[in-house]
Formats: sequence, C-alpha cells, structure tokens
Amino acid sequence: MIHEDRAQRFLQKLKRPLYFRLFLLTRLPLALLAGLRLEEAGPEKTVVSIPFGYLSKNPFRSTYFAALSMAAEMSTGIPGFVYSMAAGKPVSMLLVAMDGRFSRKATGRTRFSFTDARLIRDAVAAAATSQEARTVDVLSIGRDREGNEVCRFRFTWSFKAKGNPLESKKIE
Repeated sequence: MIHEDRAQRFLQKLKRPLYFRLFLLTRLPLALLAGLRLEEAGPEKTVVSIPFGYLSKNPFRSTYFAALSMAAEMSTGIPGFVYSMAAGKPVSMLLVAMDGRFSRKATGRTRFSFTDARLIRDAVAAAATSQEARTVDVLSIGRDREGNEVCRFRFTWSFKAKGNPLESKKIE
C-alpha cells in the first residue's frame, strides 16, 4: 500500500530548489556538480534537466552521454525513491538494465520527461506486499530547447521488500 499523502509531501519538498540541492548533495553529489535540476515533479510526470557545460561536456562539443543518462535515470528514479519511501514498509530499489538511443547532439539544456510514474507506483505497491522482486520497464525522453528529441533511455527498475521473510512468521 502506498501512502499517497506521504509521497506528495516528499514531492513538495523536492520541488524546493534548496531542498533538492541538499538532497543531491547527500544522495547524488555528482548530479549536483553536473547541474541537474528538477523542473517538474508530480504523481504522474517528472522532468529533470541537465545543462551543456564544462562539467557535462564531451570532446565533440555536446553533452556527454553519461551525463545525459544520469539525468534520464533521475527522471525515473525520483518516483521510485518517493514511492519506496511511502510504501509503509522498507522497499529497496535497484536499476537492473538501461538502453540509450541518441538521435542528435545535445548542445544546450536537455530536459528529460518521464510520464509513467503510475507504473512505478504499482510495482512498489506490489513489492511491498510480496517477498518477490517486481520489475518495471520505463522510458525517459530527452528534448532540446526547441522540443526536438535528442535521446531516449529505457530503464528497468527492480523493487523488493526489505527484510527477512522469516521475520513475519511466528515461531512457536
């Protein structure tokens, strides 16, 4: 069971730039250095952007693919983190696969949109009530300032309830 009110409160905190920077500093310091921004966070959609800059560039005058993948992963990882925290019991999350496709050079700020947070919410809820891992495939699409698709990343996340399955059984 997902506590929606808890999830919404945490999303509201993340939307505050200072709180988001502190979150990155403590959890993902490289994302802070690269300049990732949380532009939108809601129950269905998350948008994370990364600039083309000194710390995110490659030798070909575009954003390095690893920096792009970091922003894309974050757009899908934030809902996973939020819903795992709001599950009512500890749920671990693990990225188990990633596939990236590139269609043009990223030469400015690239915005990654993820619009299927309900898939993650459902996987976390199912994992919280089971001792089996639940996986979900999700897509994040990166676009430039003009709205042209720069790249797309498909991630496979795994969610599993933490703890020993024997702990819940009464031993007589």
